[in-house]
Amino acid sequence: MIIGAGHIAISLRQIAKIAGFQVIVQDDRADFATKKRFPEASLVLAKPITSIQKILNINTKCLRRAILRRQKPKLSQC
Repeated sequence: MIIGAGHIAISLRQIAKIAGFQVIVQDDRADFATKKRFPEASLVLAKPITSIQKILNINTKCLRRAILRRQKPKLSQC
């Protein structure tokens, strides 16, 4: 599961697919979490992260990656 459907998630989805993972993408931004942006994803969820807890609980073999967005990154954290 890739949490966050920004530009980094597109490349991460490609790597995960090559590695044989079933890919689920989640983002609360409907413009980003689309089947058009992630055509090979098994599931694309344009919902708040709090609404996906059931999916995380059902799939015990789920590898999760969160791609966090920040408006102004601090240089000391880069």
